[in-house]
Amino acid sequence: MDGELRPTYIRERGFQNRTRDGVLSMRDNILQWLKFARWLDRQGVSQLSDCTMEHWKAYAAKCTSGCTRGHAQTVLRWLSDLWAFDQLSISPCGVTRPPWEDEGIDDYLPADTGEAGGRTRPSRWTRP
Repeated sequence: MDGELRPTYIRERGFQNRTRDGVLSMRDNILQWLKFARWLDRQGVSQLSDCTMEHWKAYAAKCTSGCTRGHAQTVLRWLSDLWAFDQLSISPCGVTRPPWEDEGIDDYLPADTGEAGGRTRPSRWTRP
């Protein structure tokens, strides 16, 4: 690595409030990257730079299906790290920016019940 993560990226993920991820978390992160690479290969994508928004969206739907909202958020952030760290590389491979980095992550997360899709917070205008 020869650069620094953008301050907004660090702030949004709360990196300033923790030291280093534990070994198990780092292992899980790397395993998720490997799963993503294998999935892309099955889609006929042999280079990360050829991953499109449609690939990101399809994989996000696949890998967050059936998990809790919190775990899904962790997985999507791990995938975003792949893009962020590529930008710091001396020889970046051109990982495209995941769509949830621009559009917001909420619509890519399952509901609190573990079902797919969108926001689960009640409107502030409705009564419980």
